[in-house]
Amino acid sequence: MTAASVRDPAFAIELGNGVFSDTYALWCSGLRDGALPSRDDIRPPRLPAAAVGGAYLYERIDARFRCRLSGTELDRAFGRGQAGKYLDQMLTCEALHTREALMHWALDYGRPVLYAGMLVEKGREHVPFRRLVMPLRERDGREFLFGLVGFSQPDGDVRPRRAWQAAQVDPELVVREAGET
Repeated sequence: MTAASVRDPAFAIELGNGVFSDTYALWCSGLRDGALPSRDDIRPPRLPAAAVGGAYLYERIDARFRCRLSGTELDRAFGRGQAGKYLDQMLTCEALHTREALMHWALDYGRPVLYAGMLVEKGREHVPFRRLVMPLRERDGREFLFGLVGFSQPDGDVRPRRAWQAAQVDPELVVREAGET
């Protein structure tokens, strides 16, 4: 992977203007000598203030993902804190398999992913969202996924439930039903 291979103008356009594109630009600025950015590259004060509430950080531990950080907007939307929990403790069935596939792909290929879907919480209104997933790698080899969740679409647009990957479209990762529980 080279830095140029993930600085994809088409992917940046898909993000639109605002906090998603600003955060992606920050992530791209951390690409050096073919290496992925690290957590230090995206920490405040570099991280746009508008991104903090919708930000999250997962660490890949073996084949599982542990939430290390969950912004206040996410905790409010899910009705609970997520930090410290493993993804397989929060999601089940197809939602878990779809999310894990996207997360593993982002880390394995070193590319960001953007996808849209509906947040499905039992007994609550379904809420459209977009999620930006960006891989990070520490010098010690630990791997993280940093990203944002936005609960409103640009211009009220609820995009089709599909995934976009920077610089490569992988039909295996099309999200047909991105419902999350």
